[in-house]
Amino acid sequence: MARLLGVSLLVAGLGCVLLVVPSESAADDVSALLAFKKAIFEDPLAKLSDWNSKDENPCGWTGVGCSPFDNRVVTLELTNSSLKGFLALEIESLSSLQKLILDHNTLMGPIPKGIGKLRNLIMLNLSTNQLDGPIPIEIGEMPKISKIDLRANRLDGAIPPEIGNLTSLTELQLSNNSLTGTIPGSNDSSMVSTNSDGQIGLCRLTQLTDMDLSYNYLVGDVPTCFTQIRRLSLVGNCFENNDTTNRPDNQCENSQRGNESSRVDGNQQKSFQQPLWLLILEVITAISLLTVLTLCTIAGLRRCKARSSRNSGTWTRAISWKENTVISIDDDLLANVPKISRQELAEACEDFSNIIGSTHDTVVYKGTMKDGSEIAVVSLSASVHYWTSYVELYFQKEASGRNGKIES
Repeated sequence: MARLLGVSLLVAGLGCVLLVVPSESAADDVSALLAFKKAIFEDPLAKLSDWNSKDENPCGWTGVGCSPFDNRVVTLELTNSSLKGFLALEIESLSSLQKLILDHNTLMGPIPKGIGKLRNLIMLNLSTNQLDGPIPIEIGEMPKISKIDLRANRLDGAIPPEIGNLTSLTELQLSNNSLTGTIPGSNDSSMVSTNSDGQIGLCRLTQLTDMDLSYNYLVGDVPTCFTQIRRLSLVGNCFENNDTTNRPDNQCENSQRGNESSRVDGNQQKSFQQPLWLLILEVITAISLLTVLTLCTIAGLRRCKARSSRNSGTWTRAISWKENTVISIDDDLLANVPKISRQELAEACEDFSNIIGSTHDTVVYKGTMKDGSEIAVVSLSASVHYWTSYVELYFQKEASGRNGKIES
């Protein structure tokens, strides 16, 4: 009887574990999907409009598919949805994801390195976007992946040899990018074989039947193992001593010179590729910091002047607070500016969750007022080191004089 009771308790305990663990994992999926939504700053087709932060079950959201067994997210498919933004780092938390299909959008920035944590991923399609930077080497840590499609982006750098670890891969699409260097596995590759059969790089992909590396800037020789691939395209590169149709020589030479110059001033080139809204945000941040520094500098100079006057032994009239004001705002300039309360701003910006951009010192929110007009709200922060008691006193007086009260 005691043994039967112990077995019953054990079964009940396992049942509790089975009930608790999926709920926590499902919550992680919700958080990751909401982070993905925040990184998208344009959604003209309202594909993500039903992604509600108050909804604990994302299985009914547009583009999201779940497992019938544990309600874990297994599919994220938003093909040709006119989404514009970045790939959120939190996407790595979708640990049960099997299909990530986001092709034909305007996704920018690099592919997150954490994508290698999606160990259950079978299909990855990020083609026809504006992704840039190198292909992360962590992409070789997904043992179940069978299809990778990254064509028609702005990816550069070398093809990572770690892709050779994906022994289940049957299709690899990397065409129409700016990939350079030799193919890992070619005769002039610097790789050293670490497996028993002597194959290296992409030559280890024995299941591969479809590969397209066309219209890049790859150089060197084509690996002889590629003759086993049924559908192979290598045109539009800069190979040597092969039968493929290469780019014109001047394009290959310009590419090599461009790669050398990009290593020298790559940071400067990337700055010109920044989105316009990010450039505006940086300008606003710089002006804000310059204003705070100017306030603090003028306040410090006036204090030093007042202290030196006291040390000289002469009596002077105390400077009033109004005389010590550095910045004044003309009320006539604000006559036609509507006054919006913080509560109205919170409602328009969805409790300040609709973030369209941020830096270290600022956050920009996008909101829609009740009359349908769209607004942008910039939240600025200043370091405690620069926010002196004088600046705080000036801020409180201005705020209380204009609004009647100060809202925290």
